[in-house]
Amino acid sequence: MILELRQKSKSLILRIALFSLLISFQTQDVQARSLELEVFTGLPKTLIAQLDISQSGFPDLNLSPDFRSDPFETPAYYIFRLGLRDQDRVWALDFIHHKLILNEPTVDIQSFTITHGYNIASVLYIQDFRSISLSAGIGIILPHPENEVRNRSLDEKKGIKGSGYYLTGPAVQVGMGRRVNIHNNLFLSAEARLIFSKAKIPVQDGEARITELSAHLITGLGIRF
Repeated sequence: MILELRQKSKSLILRIALFSLLISFQTQDVQARSLELEVFTGLPKTLIAQLDISQSGFPDLNLSPDFRSDPFETPAYYIFRLGLRDQDRVWALDFIHHKLILNEPTVDIQSFTITHGYNIASVLYIQDFRSISLSAGIGIILPHPENEVRNRSLDEKKGIKGSGYYLTGPAVQVGMGRRVNIHNNLFLSAEARLIFSKAKIPVQDGEARITELSAHLITGLGIRF
C-alpha cells in the first residue's frame, strides 16, 4: 500500500513538473514575440537614375536626371514600419514616403516631380546579429506624379479612383541598422539602406520610365507592444 502511494506520488510530481515546464516554455515563447511600431525620418539621396519618356507625336527623350528629394519640405520624407518580432528575427511591413524632383528642367521637360510620394511599400525581413541588424525586402512603387513635358501638363485627377496615384513597378532593398533601448519599451533606431526601383508613370499623351538607385540614412523612434 505504501509502495503504491509512493509510486502514485512520484507519477503526480513528474506530471506536475512536466506541466510546469511546458507552461514555462509557452510563456517564454509568447514573451519572445512582440509587435514593433517605428517612425523614421532621414536623408535620401539618388545615386544613379535613368529617365526615358515616350510621348505621342514626338521622339523619345532619354536622360540621366539629377533628382533631389527636399526631405524636410512639405510633404516631408518619412518611413513607417510595423514589425512582428520573434526573438532575433522580424517580419515587417515598411512604407517609405520618398520624393523625386528634377533639379534642372530642360527645354522639353518644363517640370517633373513626384512630391506627393514616390512611395515604396515593402515586406522586410530583419535579422539581428549582436549589435547590428541586417535587412532585405521587396515591394512595389505607388507614385503620385506631377509633370509638364513639351508644354503638356499631366492630368492629376486620373490614377487609382482619380486620386493621382498609380500602382507600378518593383523595388528591392537591403539595409544595416542598430538599435538602442532608451526606456522600457521605447527604443531608437538608425539605419542605412540601398533601394533599387523601376517605375512607369504617365505623362500627358505618353509615359515615363524611371530607374533609380538611392541611399537612405535614417533615424527613428520605436515602441514595442
